[in-house]
Amino acid sequence: MPERDNRLYCEVLGALAARRGPVDIELGWSRQQAVLAVLLTRMNQPVPVEALVEAVWADSPPQGARNTVQTNISRLRRALRPAGATHDRDSVVLRTDAGYLLRGAPDQLDALVFEQELDAAQEHQRAGRLAAATESVTSALGRWRGEPFSGLDSPYLHAHRLRLRESRLLAQELSAALSLDRGEHRSVVAELTALVTRNPLRERLRELLMLALYRSGRQAEALGVFQEARTALADQLGIDPGPALRGLHQRILTRDPELSAPPRRACPPVVITPAVAVEQLPADPLSFTGRDAELRRLTGSAAEAEIHVLDGMPGIGKTTLAVRAARLLAPDYPDGTIFLRLNAFATGQEPLSAHAALGGLLDAAGLPAAAMPDTEHGRAALWRESLRDKRMLLVLDDAAGHEQVRPLLPGPGRCQVLITSRRRLSALEGVRSLELNPLPLEQAARLFQHLTGPREQPADPAATRQLVSLCGGLPLAITLLAGRVRHHPRWTDRYLADLLASARTRLSELHAENVTLTAAFDRSYRGLPAEGRRLFRCLGLSAGVEVDLPTTSVLAGLTAAETRHGLERLYDNHLLTESAPGRYLLHDLVKEYARTLAELEDPTLEAEFHRSPGLTQRAG
Repeated sequence: MPERDNRLYCEVLGALAARRGPVDIELGWSRQQAVLAVLLTRMNQPVPVEALVEAVWADSPPQGARNTVQTNISRLRRALRPAGATHDRDSVVLRTDAGYLLRGAPDQLDALVFEQELDAAQEHQRAGRLAAATESVTSALGRWRGEPFSGLDSPYLHAHRLRLRESRLLAQELSAALSLDRGEHRSVVAELTALVTRNPLRERLRELLMLALYRSGRQAEALGVFQEARTALADQLGIDPGPALRGLHQRILTRDPELSAPPRRACPPVVITPAVAVEQLPADPLSFTGRDAELRRLTGSAAEAEIHVLDGMPGIGKTTLAVRAARLLAPDYPDGTIFLRLNAFATGQEPLSAHAALGGLLDAAGLPAAAMPDTEHGRAALWRESLRDKRMLLVLDDAAGHEQVRPLLPGPGRCQVLITSRRRLSALEGVRSLELNPLPLEQAARLFQHLTGPREQPADPAATRQLVSLCGGLPLAITLLAGRVRHHPRWTDRYLADLLASARTRLSELHAENVTLTAAFDRSYRGLPAEGRRLFRCLGLSAGVEVDLPTTSVLAGLTAAETRHGLERLYDNHLLTESAPGRYLLHDLVKEYARTLAELEDPTLEAEFHRSPGLTQRAG
């Protein structure tokens, strides 16, 4: 939405979202969101209630579905109405004789803006305006945040999802073609390779990849792409490649001179040759203890170009392990190391955009400010080109998601990347994932002893083990306690273990100065949507630390599908781990945090829990 006004702006190119100006709007549970999504696909057109029921539930609407839709519409009207407005005429959702109608302009929905920008890019390309075409298609692709209507399932929305995916592929093909027109064939090979892998039967993508490879001096690989296409089409569809792909194959075989790269029409190429190897790693963590198996996985293949993702719950030690591994790997990367904080969960800071991150990387690599491209696409292309013959180590710390990370990755070559994230970056292709778990008891005890250093009080191994067990083997919790012990030389491990065990909440004792474990959990919790936060609070009232789908569904008052989706979201954000298919575990301290939130933010929730007959029977 333009910042110049306070109109409603909705987004469907990812999870459904809406806002007015900078203020996000809570859209309720998934069924209510599905009703809004259907109205958005038919903006300014009346939709009968029966059509809404069919679009949301298909052939299996529940009893009272019509009333449910009307209730959802009423809630949406209140949620989407401008602040201070009270009359129905101020609502963006109107009731007409023909059904419900959502009013809006094309620039108030990201999918419509995307299509307008794609149309403009195609028109600019036909007119030979390559710079304008590149700007339009880059802006269009930048509006995508993930899978359209993510988390909302119905045949109707799935059909629209497929249509939008096709439009995105057209935009990606256009973007690659424009890169080739500008002579940027080397920088586009990696992107096209990934697209072909995800869409092996799409011949236009293979044409573009073959051309990019051929212009990069990789004729054999270009011909290999054609052979792969022929095999895939024959095996899956029983057909041969089309005339365009066959014609390009023949022209590559005969080295047609017209296939040569056009002169670059963008800014002249910049060769990045820093006077000294870039070195931005933080100091080696002196307190590092344990994690031997994880270190071997990260450092045992230094000769290979790899991308590793280290993910895990808040406070599990992802950054510490990444820095330690990077220090061990650094001698194998003579062109330097770069450490970049992406600030997904940094206190008081917004996550770093890919555009800004690329600017920082290019600056660190020695690019003059005057040569810095304006667009994210241009910066990403130059970044990949600058690393093509380099052997560098890149650490991307605290990543928000695959959209933020993907433009920062080098193309095929000899670079290595370590990424840390509280989220599971499952949409990131070609990476090796390493999930960090709490430290085993002995490693946790050694970490505590290492952090506290020499002490006046005699050692008490049993008390130390109990202490770190009460910390759940979480490195941040252990670090905070050790910090307090260093400033209380009279404290024994037994005293501290008893203090922690007797505290109403262990979280209240896990702090050092203004650093708390609660704050670390809180940053993950506040990043959840409203329904995710409520489900998380409900889990704080469950019996034990293991939860399953049926019990959670009753506890939260959700359908099985809504519960599964909500639990998976918590799992993806490392607020849960998986013990078996359909069963999840909460870390002891996370469970305590969830229960505290339930008491503070949902004081009636526990009473509802005890009144639920389904849960009473299960408890019995």
